[in-house]
Amino acid sequence: MTISPEILNAYIGGELSEDETQRVRVQIAEDPELIAYVQDQRAVKKAMESPLVVEARKLIAAVGAGRSWVPTAAMVAGIALGAALAGSYGIGTDMRSQAGTLIAQGPLAHVLSTALLAEQDEGPYEGPKIVESFWSKRDAFCRSFMTDRAAREVLSGIACREANAWRIAILATSTPASPEGEPQMPETVKTVRGDLIVGDPLDAEAERQARFQGWRPR
Repeated sequence: MTISPEILNAYIGGELSEDETQRVRVQIAEDPELIAYVQDQRAVKKAMESPLVVEARKLIAAVGAGRSWVPTAAMVAGIALGAALAGSYGIGTDMRSQAGTLIAQGPLAHVLSTALLAEQDEGPYEGPKIVESFWSKRDAFCRSFMTDRAAREVLSGIACREANAWRIAILATSTPASPEGEPQMPETVKTVRGDLIVGDPLDAEAERQARFQGWRPR
């Protein structure tokens, strides 16, 4: 980044003077990565300030976030964004709230449990699609996904297998760099992936074995 994290965060939070804001805005306009980062962070900020998220934070504190396989920050972001986005995008058939986390169900749970990267079509599709599978630092399987790559704006996220359910670690909107481009994983999802992953992503054979064994933790 060409701007310090402190200045960038102050810009996103609206804490800079008018002159500083204009100067940073010009710098951001010249860097596509900064544009994407600012858009993503503003979406997170908006979601985190919503009434749904305030309640989610209280719920996390009540159940004790420290016992989760997801880092506390990731858990907050996952529930917060999930709660806000579920209402906005009408994805209640794909997820439900349980004990302070979002649980995949319906078509999303089916895809997470059965789909293999090697068997997925490359063209446009409707419904969830797997992007990557990997082991987490807590020895559980995690899978990143997108809800509809053919759409202009889609949902991206990561779900991890725990207690025979797919728990959502993070959920965010994802948009392509251009109308013809492929949707990209948002920075929030990439950050949580970095917090969770250990080793390399699963190859085709390892993924097939994991499915055969019911995605059991190590």
